[in-house]
Amino acid sequence: MSEKTVYPGAPVNNVDYSQSSNPSQGFTPVNNDGTIFPGAVPAASNSASVNKKPIYGFLYSVSKDSCGEYWPLYLGANTIGRSANANVCLSEASVSSQHATLVIRQMQNKGEDAGLFVFIQDTGSMCGTLVNGTTLDFNPRECKNGDIITIGENYELYFILVEPKAIGLLPKPNFKSTAKAEPVPVAPGHNIFSGNVNKGTIAGDGSSSLENKMATMYGPK
Repeated sequence: MSEKTVYPGAPVNNVDYSQSSNPSQGFTPVNNDGTIFPGAVPAASNSASVNKKPIYGFLYSVSKDSCGEYWPLYLGANTIGRSANANVCLSEASVSSQHATLVIRQMQNKGEDAGLFVFIQDTGSMCGTLVNGTTLDFNPRECKNGDIITIGENYELYFILVEPKAIGLLPKPNFKSTAKAEPVPVAPGHNIFSGNVNKGTIAGDGSSSLENKMATMYGPK
């Protein structure tokens, strides 16, 4: 059975252990599930370092399992649905493929930061979307920190909004990362003897050219 969400500490299903291009790096797990959890390799669409969008919140749920699962929310539009391409992928029968969209917007007043504004909109789902028990139509509805968002019949999501500047969280200028740099890809090897090679002879061996001798010693086996 294919699962799109997992929870912290759960076994990782559908993981492709493919060898890295650099043998010294060992095997790299590729996670195809929707939820990001500790130790997972996040999908490109869910990685802040890849899409360069800041994370400003999370959705947390225990609907599937009491251990809980969570999804990061990025500045801008966050799609919610059963589709594997959704930012918040919910693998549950009553969730539509493209169920809803939650938007986090940075507000500005005459060029000054005016905080965050968040709204959610049902995008034509079959089983509906609720905020704090109230069913939404197809118009946007404002979301606030601590709201309970119900997607379909069974997924209840606790909305957590994080405003770093408002609570005094800032990047540290002297932050020293210990993350290793990505290995530089090595170009495929080529036959160095296929071009114009100096056809001098090895000293003391006039019967064999330098090209032939080196090709015998170091050429492809």
